Amino acid sequence: MPEEELEILRRQYAKDPSDRDAASRLAQAYTDLGWYNEAGDIYRALLASYKDDYSILLDYGNLCFRRKNHDEALKVFKRLTVLKPNRLEGWNNLGIVQLTMGDQDAARASFDKVLAIEPDNHGALLNMGDYYDRRGETAKAIELFEKAVEARRDFSDGWFNLGNAYASAGDHARAVDAYRRALRIQPEFPSALKNLGFAHEQMDEYDEAEECYTKALELNRTDASLYVNLASIFAKQRRYDRAKDYFLRAVKLSPREPAGWMGLRHLSLLKGDIPTYVKSTLAILHRLDAKTIAESVRKLRELEYWEGVDSIVQLADKLKVEGVELDAERLVAYARGRKNHPQCAGLYQRLASSAPQSSAVSACLAEYEFVLGNFTKALTYLEHAPKNDLPMLKLFWMSLIGLKDWDTAESSLDDYLHGHKDCFVAWFLRARIMAALDRMDEAKASLVRALENGFTDLDAVKSDAKLKKLYDDISSGF
Repeated sequence: MPEEELEILRRQYAKDPSDRDAASRLAQAYTDLGWYNEAGDIYRALLASYKDDYSILLDYGNLCFRRKNHDEALKVFKRLTVLKPNRLEGWNNLGIVQLTMGDQDAARASFDKVLAIEPDNHGALLNMGDYYDRRGETAKAIELFEKAVEARRDFSDGWFNLGNAYASAGDHARAVDAYRRALRIQPEFPSALKNLGFAHEQMDEYDEAEECYTKALELNRTDASLYVNLASIFAKQRRYDRAKDYFLRAVKLSPREPAGWMGLRHLSLLKGDIPTYVKSTLAILHRLDAKTIAESVRKLRELEYWEGVDSIVQLADKLKVEGVELDAERLVAYARGRKNHPQCAGLYQRLASSAPQSSAVSACLAEYEFVLGNFTKALTYLEHAPKNDLPMLKLFWMSLIGLKDWDTAESSLDDYLHGHKDCFVAWFLRARIMAALDRMDEAKASLVRALENGFTDLDAVKSDAKLKKLYDDISSGF
């Protein structure tokens, strides 16, 4: 609002503060400018004289809601429904406040009142759809959002919410259509552009996703999540340098938000830059929850990057981060560093007696037993290992080898290699078994397959005298 117009409203109000219309106009102007304290003072003064004025109460209730003073807004809108129970605004706004405050059943009752008065009210249909969406009843939410846009075809918020509901249901193609309809009505709609980009991304349509995210960024350059979204699609396309640039922009714009940092960590892992992954994890460890920290340690443990495991566990200990899966990773880290670590016994007893155990905890208990040489006990935790979980299968095979149960180990490895012919870990372990059984031709063939598919742990090869000789023979042959 131009300063001259605002000054006129102020003079009119100063001339007669009891003038209802002059006071209402100035209060609304202050509200539009975001001067909520000034607007609130005027509304409260007005209501002292016009306590049952519906329009003043409505404007004041809306102001309270915008200020997030939900208790006061609730009281005001309830009063409106008593004053004029057949007016839509009071019931509709009351339902919105109730939904915001988490009183979902009360919100539904309020929206039902609106629809009883006007069955095709697009706003109430939208709000009722939000009610079901928050309850996780996506199909019912979609039904109501569809009715809302049928009632009003130029309802951009309705199309936007419908798109979100389709996306929640996994129907990204229909979500794309709904978002596009919202944008035809309201071209400068950053959230619709952002969600349209995400829908395209889910369908691996990266060029379209990039275009949408870029347009949304032009409308809202302070949204750090858009930089993260762009970086993510660049990473998926292996455009790693550009991905890194956009993750760094997100971190610079919003350093307290973990998304940018998490993206940098993920990017380091994709590039195989494990030291950088560890450094970026340590940099934001205080922002991560226990489960995320445990997952980070697990990745490093599976890569056998023990230096990184120890660094993260030590900092987590210093920060006193607690969690069941993190404790399981602690158990393995302590045991690998020192088999008689004083905390291992207590951790193991607590984890082993807990029920039910997640697969992550079971894997750690199995590895702990393996480190101690208790191969039979390790196998008890690996009995139900997922068929495609290679780290757990590797531990299963190594435990069988530790027990010299060659037949079971060979059979399991052969079954796995039948569908995973390029798994160098499995080929190497098979070579170990064949060498132990003095089936040297098969051992040599398996070792060659391991090396051809990328096996590089020469220390493991040279620690076995028979395999070392085979490796030397193979190398001299090359």
